[in-house]
Amino acid sequence: MTHTANPWTLTQTGRAVDLLDPRPGMIDIRGDIAPALGRIARFNGQVPGGAYSVAQHSVMGARALLDETNRPDLAAAFLLHDAHEAYLGDLTTPAADALASVISRLLLQDGCRPETAQNTLRLARELLAFRLDQAIFSAAGLKWPLWPADSYAIKRMDARCLGQEARQLMPASDQPFPATRLPPIRMRGKLAIMTAAKATEAWLELFDQLCPAAQPVTAGAA
Repeated sequence: MTHTANPWTLTQTGRAVDLLDPRPGMIDIRGDIAPALGRIARFNGQVPGGAYSVAQHSVMGARALLDETNRPDLAAAFLLHDAHEAYLGDLTTPAADALASVISRLLLQDGCRPETAQNTLRLARELLAFRLDQAIFSAAGLKWPLWPADSYAIKRMDARCLGQEARQLMPASDQPFPATRLPPIRMRGKLAIMTAAKATEAWLELFDQLCPAAQPVTAGAA
């Protein structure tokens, strides 16, 4: 196993992934990322019908982008846009906002500048995700960083998927998701929750289609 003095996370294939200095050789997309995304639940596991996975979400958005733009590279980028959650977990937006509020108050009490206090958590998580994305996209044979227009397209599709998921999977609420106001994506039939195994299988099938230049996996645990 690769040893590191930095904070690291152990994967199911026995890899020690350095969270501060991740390298492409630490990444096993098929063995570590795909199964983890198939088991990580969106909406903090609060979907009434079962665990709706990050893998299924990523497949839905990637297919929609491919249908709408006919750009396999953009669809591949969407398929991998949450891949870092295999190592960082899925911190929901409300939880991140609440943590940011608490951290901001604590930092302000210590005399930190307001704009710095308000953005500390967001910037820290974005930097960790950026470094992991760099290693993951390299392992997948994809260009990184993305062009700003492509990054915007992915964020907008992400929000559109969220709106679709909220409408079809979540109960009615007096605090509706803002994303539900965005144009829905075209779907064949109603959104049905996949099992973790099926979601992982669908994710890997699309990955093989969209990322033919993915690097071969090197040995993990020694």
